[in-house]
Amino acid sequence: MFTKRILVGVMISLIITSIVACTKVETEPKKELIATVNGVEILRERFESLVESEKKNREMQGVDFESEEGIELLKDIKDFVLEDMIRMELVHQLSEQKGHTVTEEEVNEYLEEIYASYDGEENFKQQLLDMGFTFDMIKDFIISDIKTKKIIEEEITEIEISEDEIRQQYDAIIFQNGEETQGLPTYEEAKDRIEEELVMEKKYQEFNKIMEDFKANSVIKKFNAND
Repeated sequence: MFTKRILVGVMISLIITSIVACTKVETEPKKELIATVNGVEILRERFESLVESEKKNREMQGVDFESEEGIELLKDIKDFVLEDMIRMELVHQLSEQKGHTVTEEEVNEYLEEIYASYDGEENFKQQLLDMGFTFDMIKDFIISDIKTKKIIEEEITEIEISEDEIRQQYDAIIFQNGEETQGLPTYEEAKDRIEEELVMEKKYQEFNKIMEDFKANSVIKKFNAND
């Protein structure tokens, strides 16, 4: 009799647990997805937040999203934001495969450089607010950029730039400035900086190839970005 009472108690307990669990599932808001990348979920809420920020930024530039052109532009923005989010997730995953980590110190060093270019932290954060971006959004981009640079440093080493390439780039700069060449550096003065820029440009081109290969071997599921 005692054993039966215990068994009944256990059954009642399991029933109550089951009811509570079902109630929790029904009341918890479902996470809506915009995509998955190798099983990793990308949330629609974050996607929409980024789209709204970009939309606000364009509105500040005079874009009317009620117009026919604005409606088409919004579709393009949504497509771009989704592809960018997928690309960032791919960078995170590839970086993790390579064993890279990003420290808080590296993020802070990166931020200090940004603050310096915006005449201080307060000015930078104010501009973020004006454009509709949050600091957390920017931090994700910073981490992605640091990981990108680590992949480039590890995977891409041998980049050669010819004298002709440097000269052509310098001539293009002179041509763009037309007759306003006063104050521009001479070829010899600009040569080293131009070479550095061309090396970095080629490294990013190689990085893009690496990412395209990684993407081609990934399982990516996209849901309708234009709902």
